[in-house]
Amino acid sequence: MTKGFSTSIYITDRQAFEECKRLLKLQGRSLSEEIMYFVLRRLDELRGTVDPSASIEETGKRYEKLKDRYSCLVEQVAKMLKRLEEWKELLDEADNLFDSLGLKPDLSNLTKEMISKFMLAWRGNQEFMHEYITLVEVAREKKEVETRLREMRCAKPGGAGPVVAE
Repeated sequence: MTKGFSTSIYITDRQAFEECKRLLKLQGRSLSEEIMYFVLRRLDELRGTVDPSASIEETGKRYEKLKDRYSCLVEQVAKMLKRLEEWKELLDEADNLFDSLGLKPDLSNLTKEMISKFMLAWRGNQEFMHEYITLVEVAREKKEVETRLREMRCAKPGGAGPVVAE
């Protein structure tokens, strides 16, 4: 279970609040989770990253898909790194070449142009080069998804920690 924090909200209609809580419990859902989905959806709306007409259910489904995608990418990167272990010296050489081209540690500036420059400068094994570039592309996607998950799990950007009830 993800750790969160406690806060207070002001409710003007106690009867509606209690009925909502009861009905959600019958569906196996918590009011805290429902409120968190609302907060995440509203945050997306305010940032302009989601259509305001999207339902809370859609936001929850998007979050679940993002978690699944992240797990898949973590596994894919691990498998690719294991496959490239046999070329350890080339791996270090490729890392250094990308560093010299100015690739940021978060891979956010990985572009087609940078990949082209890398390919033109690479003098080693071509099979390795293509496997390595694929690894870097997948690792960039993993970091993008990781960033999006962090945003969805935090009460505010750069917040203190996850608040999504699981």
